Amino acid sequence: MGFWINKPVIAEFAEDLPKGYVRTRSYLGYTCNKGLLWEAKEGTETDGASIPWIWRMIIGQPLDPSYIEAAIIHDTYCNNKKRPSKEVHAVFLEMLCDSPDVPKWKKKAMGLATKFGGPKWSMQS
Repeated sequence: MGFWINKPVIAEFAEDLPKGYVRTRSYLGYTCNKGLLWEAKEGTETDGASIPWIWRMIIGQPLDPSYIEAAIIHDTYCNNKKRPSKEVHAVFLEMLCDSPDVPKWKKKAMGLATKFGGPKWSMQS
């Protein structure tokens, strides 16, 4: 089980952001089972979990409080690509698994969707 720093994070809509995006008002960190620190700075902008509209009635909305922190960290590393995509998607699942508010079936569905449908990149040396 990982360790959250400053959870729950405060995020809010802002007029200068595209529709459906929020900006964090606080730092968010997560130390994973491997001991790596995953961070999202105050001011991080996100549209939450990338859930296709057709699945939202089953999975939930992108900014659902039960997994918004995992989505914020995931989006941060998908955007900055400071770690390999495989690790980024794996830690997203780990963060979901650490959330008692996300049902087991949803953790599995979201983890598989991210693993197979999430963005892929390779690290530059």
